[in-house]
Amino acid sequence: MLNEFFISLAIACGAVLAGSLVLHGLALLGPLGKRILSACGRAPLLDFIVAWFTIVPAIAMAIVYGWIGLAGAILGQVIGMTLWCWGHELTHRKAVKGARIVTVLNRVVGRPRNL
Repeated sequence: MLNEFFISLAIACGAVLAGSLVLHGLALLGPLGKRILSACGRAPLLDFIVAWFTIVPAIAMAIVYGWIGLAGAILGQVIGMTLWCWGHELTHRKAVKGARIVTVLNRVVGRPRNL
């Protein structure tokens, strides 16, 4: 049972990271990539992308492994998005030093509540 949890966690985390790498890779393809990304910003492709990052891993793992797969997939998605956020901030250090919403929210509601 624990194996299914960790397998679904790894698959969901990998799916989120792979999806983000594909989207970042498209930006490097020049004009063709920009056209594809422009199409991804409109329906119906946008719907598929949002589904890929939100519901597809959870549904797939729930179908394959049941409730334990659903729990693993949700945690895997959270871990995948957190890793992507950290990596994105590391590659864009200038933007991290500038004005950010997290800084304002930390001042308004306090750092512990903003986690």
